[in-house]
Amino acid sequence: MGLFTRRKKGAAKGSASSSAGVSTATEDTKPEEFDFMKAFSNNLEYISRFNVTTEEVHKLFSPNENQTVVVLGEVNLPSGEIVVADPLCYLFNPEFARPLNYTVRPGSYPVALSIHFFKLIDVRIIAAKLRLTDAEAVRYEVAMPQGTSIEQLDEPGILPGFGVDAGMGSFCDKKTAEKYAEWISEWHKKNPGKNHYEDYFAAHFKESYTSHPDTQREGGDYLLWTIPQTEGSIALFASGLGDGFYQSFWGFDTENHLCELVIPLINPDLFESAGPVGSPKQYYLKASDIIELLDWDEADGCLASDRIMVDGCKVGYMYREAPSEGRPDSGWRFLAGDENEEYLDNLDLVGIYQLNTVANYDPDIIPFLQARFGSTFIRGKDGVLRETV
Repeated sequence: MGLFTRRKKGAAKGSASSSAGVSTATEDTKPEEFDFMKAFSNNLEYISRFNVTTEEVHKLFSPNENQTVVVLGEVNLPSGEIVVADPLCYLFNPEFARPLNYTVRPGSYPVALSIHFFKLIDVRIIAAKLRLTDAEAVRYEVAMPQGTSIEQLDEPGILPGFGVDAGMGSFCDKKTAEKYAEWISEWHKKNPGKNHYEDYFAAHFKESYTSHPDTQREGGDYLLWTIPQTEGSIALFASGLGDGFYQSFWGFDTENHLCELVIPLINPDLFESAGPVGSPKQYYLKASDIIELLDWDEADGCLASDRIMVDGCKVGYMYREAPSEGRPDSGWRFLAGDENEEYLDNLDLVGIYQLNTVANYDPDIIPFLQARFGSTFIRGKDGVLRETV
């Protein structure tokens, strides 16, 4: 079984209802389902845990046919007090942009990003690293808030990590974070009613994509940005699968000296890998063409085939399953309607998207998105989507 449940056109609503799966079978084995939402939930646990092994980090940053490492550039740390935070929601708020527990020698340090290509979730940043020395890490410990130590990890009220609510993480210096707070406050005064991502950073990320299109999604996933009229630099990068609560880890060398700071973002073992590096999808719409069309407060994940997202076909067949509780899935599945079994079993030809993105490809779906679970809609010969009974 592929990502889409086998629901025949014209079938009664609610028939053949099961969780979305991905075939992991060979010709000699019985098909097994891959549950994306379960993998997503497992990844949320992975990014929030308090320990990581050297073997795991080594694997995250080891290039192979599906994985490469990009050196973003150097971040200036004038005070040596490092801040890790969501740059779009929290970096400008001192309450959420608290420096980490160790201070490094002031200077400039390179940022490396591990890029992985997946069948199901396209190209993603799976880990970020701030290199402090050339030494190799032999152990890791979770980075604690400034003023605390690892010995206080289990104490009430002390919680390491950083929340992400805009799908971004960042490395910068405490002084840079303070300058950033001043800059963003001034920017909003000069640009009332505007959004600092959509109306400022999006253009910079787009430039990054134009310069490096083979290692990020269209629209841009990473950026080394300097606050205007300052020397303060910030490394911004997409946080794996998006929002969540992430941990960063200090790496120590054989002499127990700090040598790196690492943020695991995705455990690639939880997801199937795609083909060779350098093969991201060429979507029918540009990221800059996507606008906000929905006022949607529910889970907004959905599945759509490449006939829609790459070839630009209208949605010809859409149905809504009841998703597993607690997972970010709206239950909606979108097909052009001419995909056969073989097509739908090919994970390269199906993807996970936000409802708003699919709505931009075909606004005809919008009036039906609040339909109950079990609903099915088919586009007739007259070009109109109608619910089947």
